[in-house]
Amino acid sequence: MIQFNSGLLKTETTNDPVRLKCTLNLKQLFSSASDSERKKFDARWHCFFHADESCHSEIFPQKGDDLIYFSEHLIPEVIDDRPPLLLLLGNPASHSVKAGMFFSYEGKQREHRFWKLLSSAGILDFAFDEEPLDERNHKRKERLLSLSYDSPFRIGLAVFITFPSPASRDWSGVAGVETLFLGAKSKAMKQIIAAEKKRILECATNFLSPDGTIICFNKLTWDELRSSGDPKYTRDGAMKGSLEGHLEGNASNPLVPCSSDQVGKSGKGKYNIAEVLRTLTLNPGHNRPRACIRHSGRRRGTRPRARR
Repeated sequence: MIQFNSGLLKTETTNDPVRLKCTLNLKQLFSSASDSERKKFDARWHCFFHADESCHSEIFPQKGDDLIYFSEHLIPEVIDDRPPLLLLLGNPASHSVKAGMFFSYEGKQREHRFWKLLSSAGILDFAFDEEPLDERNHKRKERLLSLSYDSPFRIGLAVFITFPSPASRDWSGVAGVETLFLGAKSKAMKQIIAAEKKRILECATNFLSPDGTIICFNKLTWDELRSSGDPKYTRDGAMKGSLEGHLEGNASNPLVPCSSDQVGKSGKGKYNIAEVLRTLTLNPGHNRPRACIRHSGRRRGTRPRARR
């Protein structure tokens, strides 16, 4: 089923509730560009694809004028009385898309620190027993979809840029996607961002209504989604939790920026991200999810009944 279609970018649901099928119209993307720009993209594509060929051969099944790829998107269809909290990342890692779950692993098949971060911040906890990582990822996905976890919030996960990139030095993250599409300020990248912004605003409006919150783990997500009067992203402001903002066009939906480049690190001159998140979500003096005030009487570890 088609989820979103701007003409340039189309996303469709698949049999896997976390996997999106995406189609990027390269002919439209480079319609007003010179032949040299399309040739430059094609040359970069060759290097990009072979940076992680084992993953990319599966998640990029077709390239022509329609570049088809798979991405990730985890928005539960069931609801309960917990207020929604959307965790919005920059773009997916190729290996996680192939594995079928956000932050499936890092390094040599270690559990990704992102899940420990959310647990230590009091945002999300699954209370897993010791078990293999692939089994844990499967259970994590099922529990997120069914709302079977410990949290004061109803959690959703999404990416601002659907295009995956490998965890290599040259192509990782949103910066890697920008490099592939000829630079952050290129006309092609600006078109992609405009389409993705429209897509994520539709998603956020539907999921967050009426008063949910977005945590932005990337500079691009904050700067694109903030209201016109909100400050621009600064790394220091995000690390200290001092930036305040609201979703564009939705004053009842706070934006919370959180820098992801120091996840799990602390020490002199650094800020522990878990502490920042805990402050943002639990301290009434900050612009954070207000659920913790309204639901402060609920004992942590209990879950309200989900409903469809």
